[in-house]
Amino acid sequence: MRKVLQHTAVCLATLWLATPAARATHKPAPVPPTLEIEVLDPNAHPLGAPAAVPNQVCPDLMKIDIPPTVIVHKFYYTGDRTFQSRFLPGGPSIVVANHPKTGERQYISVQMLPGAPRIKYTHRCIEYDFGNNGIIIEFCWLTCKHKVSYRNCPTVASKVGKIAAKVKETAKDVAARTGIAEATVQFKETAKDVTETALDQVGTVGRTLMIPLQRLSELIPGSQVLTSSPEDRATNLRDAKLRAADFQKQFKNLSIPTNQ
Repeated sequence: MRKVLQHTAVCLATLWLATPAARATHKPAPVPPTLEIEVLDPNAHPLGAPAAVPNQVCPDLMKIDIPPTVIVHKFYYTGDRTFQSRFLPGGPSIVVANHPKTGERQYISVQMLPGAPRIKYTHRCIEYDFGNNGIIIEFCWLTCKHKVSYRNCPTVASKVGKIAAKVKETAKDVAARTGIAEATVQFKETAKDVTETALDQVGTVGRTLMIPLQRLSELIPGSQVLTSSPEDRATNLRDAKLRAADFQKQFKNLSIPTNQ
């Protein structure tokens, strides 16, 4: 029975992820980043840093407490977005945020890093990106629970970006050392010159071949009669239109009207 329920839950989750609504991009709400987060200082240190507070449990036992900083995400979830956070003191912290599905308020204990991270919102997680390190709070939509994971290496996207930049820089260096760029420009200029020269030669040959043909046509008897100037052709066209209009007028006069 348990396996049947698990299989059914997996099928329902797969069907939900296949729907257009699940694949749609969640547009961010117009909330300024300065209003997204509020940091509550426990006032255990005059500079706001994490402080160790000793507590005497018994005459022979002392307990060290570190009052946690409270980080409140007042408007989560406001859509898929990324923004720059204010400086976080780090140390033991309690992240307060509403579950994106149920809206239930969650109190999540994390070991925060000091600094001003880039914060990424999605409909499934909150990520604090410190560059080579990061903290991810994931919200499960099936169990409605949260899970905290820590990243101690750069993200895949940053690695790919660095590799692409390095490959591009290496390609430029290779091109500069081997002279490929200059050779490419010179090849383009040479190809352009060759093309223009070939076109000029074709035009010259064409004009040379047309001269004998023109002279030969002038020797044909009656060729002068068969050729006319543009002014003569315009005059002939005008006379033809006038004759056609006069014929139509005479044809209308020949028709006999009837009482039908």
